[in-house]
Amino acid sequence: YQSMLDADNLIKGEHFSELPQSFIIFICTQDPFKKDLPIYTFRNRCDENLDTVLDDFAVKKFYNANAYAKENDIEIKSFLQYICNKEPVDDFTDKINNLVTTIKQQEFNRKEYSTVNIHDQDTFRRGKLEGITQGIQQGITQGELQAKIETAKKLLKEKISIEIVIRTTDLPKETIEQLAKEN
Repeated sequence: YQSMLDADNLIKGEHFSELPQSFIIFICTQDPFKKDLPIYTFRNRCDENLDTVLDDFAVKKFYNANAYAKENDIEIKSFLQYICNKEPVDDFTDKINNLVTTIKQQEFNRKEYSTVNIHDQDTFRRGKLEGITQGIQQGITQGELQAKIETAKKLLKEKISIEIVIRTTDLPKETIEQLAKEN
């Protein structure tokens, strides 16, 4: 998650110190770390010296809905309680509940969203694989061409005839003649 955020927020060529502060928030219905805390906040720290923090402005928060009763902030507590029990406890969670109910009732929208999301993911994966395959093939082709050119240059330096260099490298006559002029 962090790398996707960083890639989206950093313009090509910018130093990583230019990244804005980012938060990755996980809302969990189970305690991910089994410490019975309502919130777990993580920042990048040095293992050897916990006072040394990597100033990358990245914060990861895990909200454990099951521990809502231990949370001191009333709004967060209400939200976590709603996530845990699926029952609104204040105006904010009532609004969330109404939105969730509306969206669930719109079966068409839910199916459409799921279909588009799966389609987009498949298209991305397919494009990525095709791009990788094309990139590999392009690299091989360029590497083969470069090897032929290097071989031709070496043969020309040894005063081998242009006809023999053409037969040996399968490069076009014009290319060999150009290489001969450059040498």
